[in-house]
Amino acid sequence: MNEPRTLAIDIGGTGIKAALLDEAGSLIGERQRVPTPPKPVAPEDLVHAIDQVAAPLGSFERFPVMSAMGGSSPRRISAPTHWRVSICKPCSPSI
Repeated sequence: MNEPRTLAIDIGGTGIKAALLDEAGSLIGERQRVPTPPKPVAPEDLVHAIDQVAAPLGSFERFPVMSAMGGSSPRRISAPTHWRVSICKPCSPSI
C-alpha cells in the first residue's frame, strides 16, 4: 500500500515554498520555490503562484489548510471553496 503524501505550502512575503511530506512529516524529494506575487496580491495571482510551485511535485493525497501570521502559532483556517481542498479526502494537485 502506498503511503499518503501531503502537500506542504509556506506562503511568505518574498517566496512561496512547497514540498511533499510522508506520513512521518519527512521531506520527499526537493522543495520548490516561486516568488510571492507583488502587493497588493489578487487572489487569482496567489492561486496561480501556488499552482506553479506545486506542479513539479506531482500527486498528493492530503493538503492541510493552516495559517501562521507574524511568527504566531499555526491556526487551522477555512479555504476558499474554489480550492476544494481537504485533509480527509484525496484532492487534485491543481488547487
